[in-house]
Amino acid sequence: MRTEKYILVGGLALIFLFVVLSPRDMPVVSQGGQTYISGLTWLNSLEAGIEQASSTGKPIMVYIWATWCKYCEQLEKDTYVNPEVNAIMKDNLVLVAINIDEQGDLAARFGVGAPPAEIFLTPNGEEITRIPGYVSASEFLQVLKQVTRA
Repeated sequence: MRTEKYILVGGLALIFLFVVLSPRDMPVVSQGGQTYISGLTWLNSLEAGIEQASSTGKPIMVYIWATWCKYCEQLEKDTYVNPEVNAIMKDNLVLVAINIDEQGDLAARFGVGAPPAEIFLTPNGEEITRIPGYVSASEFLQVLKQVTRA
């Protein structure tokens, strides 16, 4: 009976850890014109982002990233999964993810030579502001609130 309790408690602990930690360890997956990062759905095309932003009136966030980029990984696991950051991004922005290895010409058009970078645009595609490199959730939240007025 005692062994069964240990197995039950151990199993529940594993399930709890999986549920708590899984959003932080989600892989980046791209499929069908979209990329899934940090529990968020991102468009892979700036044109599609501008089209969606024009119809919704939401600003655009262009995230320039790469699979080999350690600071990108840190942004995705620490900053983007912050509940307040994640909610503002999901509800108030059109998200566009640009893999610099696949769309380097677009990154160069924005003057970005190395990831990560976040570029915030009006629904018409005009630049509002940008964040080069890694920033903490609290720093990122200040920019999000300014851009979205959330």
